[in-house]
Parts: sequence; structure tokens; C-alpha cells
Amino acid sequence: MGFLYQAARMGPRVLGLAGKVMDLLLGSYLLLGDYLLLRGLGGK
Repeated sequence: MGFLYQAARMGPRVLGLAGKVMDLLLGSYLLLGDYLLLRGLGGK
């Protein structure tokens, strides 16, 4: 019971941290995609 309570209390913080990491990864991935797309279009 105590463990579940602690996990429930920590859950939002852990999820928030994971969400931030995912946002950073997704953002850098999209930026890289845009960069490669622009390079590909500019190279033609």
C-alpha cells in the first residue's frame, strides 16, 4: 500500500519528465527532418 501510494505520488513527476524528454527528442527529430528536407531541395 505504501509503495503504491508513493508510486502514485511520484507518477505525475516521472511522466512529466518522460514527456519533456519525448518532446525534446521529437523536436530535434523534426528539426533534423526539416534541415535535411531543405538541404535536399536546395541541392537540386
